[in-house]
Amino acid sequence: MVIYYIQIKRIQYNKGKIFTNNKIFRFLSYIFLNLNLLIAIIFDMVGVIVNSVPLHRKAFFDMFEEFNLDVSNGLYESFTGKSTSAICKELCEIFDLSISHEKLMLSKRKHFKTIFDNDPEFQMIDGALSLIKNYFYNNLTLILASSASMTNINRIFKKFDLDKFFKAKISGADLKESKPNPEIFIKAAKLSGFNKSECIVIEDSTNGVIAVSYTHLRAHETPEHRGCRGVGDKKKGGGGGGGGGG
Repeated sequence: MVIYYIQIKRIQYNKGKIFTNNKIFRFLSYIFLNLNLLIAIIFDMVGVIVNSVPLHRKAFFDMFEEFNLDVSNGLYESFTGKSTSAICKELCEIFDLSISHEKLMLSKRKHFKTIFDNDPEFQMIDGALSLIKNYFYNNLTLILASSASMTNINRIFKKFDLDKFFKAKISGADLKESKPNPEIFIKAAKLSGFNKSECIVIEDSTNGVIAVSYTHLRAHETPEHRGCRGVGDKKKGGGGGGGGGG
């Protein structure tokens, strides 16, 4: 039994916004609706549905500054796809901190809420809403599987009125292991009510793709569509660009 997946690569950063190609989403709609075996879609959230990556990045670096943590861009990039809890635990180990990882988490989430509430330009990624509606109205089952905390998932779903389209939501922050551990996708497939072979994952982060690969899941490569590529069983995905969405 396999889960298919597609990796959405981030095309370009410009003033904190990600620009994606709407052809990607039209292509995804075409292949999914013409492959009758695929009836459940598992979405990542950050980098796929919303471009909150710059917001999370700023919140993390505000937290780093608050606790005087010298986190390099390279170290931060290695956190991509992981939950805030997992990242803060790593920070405590790396910097041998005497404070708890929960204190770091509270600080990061405080900064994120302030940024989120005061950013009028924060919107869904172009094409994401039409893709979600397309799947939903064609009777596909949609599941959200995000490393973000359920608080942030609900905040974003409320802002864009997305709950009515999704059968279930799962937060990596509520699981024992974070991406690249595959637990979140295994649970998401179960929540869909369908077999793994009837599911597809749409993911953008390296750790998210690795999580799928660790379960020996099969993928299809689509090199003719820049920004949308399958990743083979033993390959690691590209992209990344930001810590967890907690």
